Amino acid sequence: MTLGTPHHNPPSLPALHAHRGASHRAPENTLRAFEFAASEQADALELDVRLTADDVPVIFHDDELVRMTGVAGRTAATPWTTFRELRAGGEPIPCFAELIDFVRRHPLSLNIELKPIVRPQALVAACEATLRALMALVPTMVSSFDPRVLMMLHERLPTLPLGLILEDVRALAALKLLPAVDLHLRHDLIDAASLPTFLGTPRALRAWTVDDPAVARRLMALDEGRAVAALITNRPGPLRAELLTALL
Repeated sequence: MTLGTPHHNPPSLPALHAHRGASHRAPENTLRAFEFAASEQADALELDVRLTADDVPVIFHDDELVRMTGVAGRTAATPWTTFRELRAGGEPIPCFAELIDFVRRHPLSLNIELKPIVRPQALVAACEATLRALMALVPTMVSSFDPRVLMMLHERLPTLPLGLILEDVRALAALKLLPAVDLHLRHDLIDAASLPTFLGTPRALRAWTVDDPAVARRLMALDEGRAVAALITNRPGPLRAELLTALL
């Protein structure tokens, strides 16, 4: 099964990717949030990866620690030994390699976002071994706002599916530099008028972050339901239930 294929949904529903896990139920990007995503039968798990000061990839969204941990400091300036002692809403912050054991227990497809960094080569090198291990276990793709990260990944892992994340259509210019990639778009960028721009060559579109069932239904209606392959949502279980109810 390829990533983005909805295996728990009827054909009329797109795949649902759990945004930083089922983050409506547990602190984002924690193993607890990932466990809830599995229990809610998400079609894929979306998560974020950054580097610590000593180049350990950690599953963490922000470039600052304070929002999630209450501790001041920058992610890139904090060593892994310190990260191991921090808590996000009471939950440990996992390193990227811990995801291997998780998918052995819960074989969810993966949508891994590598966050922009001033040293993209270091980020790609630090993540490569774990990415290879994950690719051998479950359908895995990597997305990023940073086209340099995607270009380097394509050179090292040419079979790894890639997604360019956009919140500004001007960034489409980066497609000239990239191999064939999917597009991960802020949901309000996608409508009937913009669709031809994004569908110029065969590629999957995934929309973020879609928690409102009305927004989901709007996206599902585009191009007779063929336009958007996946919705990235904080609440995969409830959103699926709401959409299925609307289809009855």
